[in-house]
Amino acid sequence: MSENIYTSSSMSLKLLKEPKKSKSMLKKEMLNLQKIGSDLVNLSHKKLSRIEISDDLNEAIILAKKIKSREGKRRQIQHIGKIMRSADIDKILMGLKIFDQESVTYRRQKIIIEKWIKRLTLEGDKAIDDILIALPKLDRKHLRQLIRQAKKEVSEEKSKSANEKIFSYLIEFEFY
Repeated sequence: MSENIYTSSSMSLKLLKEPKKSKSMLKKEMLNLQKIGSDLVNLSHKKLSRIEISDDLNEAIILAKKIKSREGKRRQIQHIGKIMRSADIDKILMGLKIFDQESVTYRRQKIIIEKWIKRLTLEGDKAIDDILIALPKLDRKHLRQLIRQAKKEVSEEKSKSANEKIFSYLIEFEFY
């Protein structure tokens, strides 16, 4: 009987230590989760696959992408926010920072990729070998083709669309 009293008193001490959140604070947290969920819905499938999320959350995001109705999408994003209550928000936010063009992480990644592009166009095969060691998932043939296009554009003094294609190709892979 004394164990039950001890357990109940320790439970009441826990309740006293945890501050009760107001209704407006809970609403703000839910709105923040919904905003993060909306950002996840706006990501492409490739980018979304690079973020560690649960299967339930992934399915809800894919479903939200399919919904065309404004009200239906709003309700689905609310549902995504509800699912995200139990998810690890810090991991999701770190994944989103990579794709946020204003973030420091993205800028660092962009600088690294631009250095690789410059090196690839100047050194050729040696640089390709080096980048394939760092990123074995890259397709050598496709990368060589993109580099050839970039060199051709430089010699013909055309726009730098090939460099942008190389950038888009390399940013799909992890540089951090």
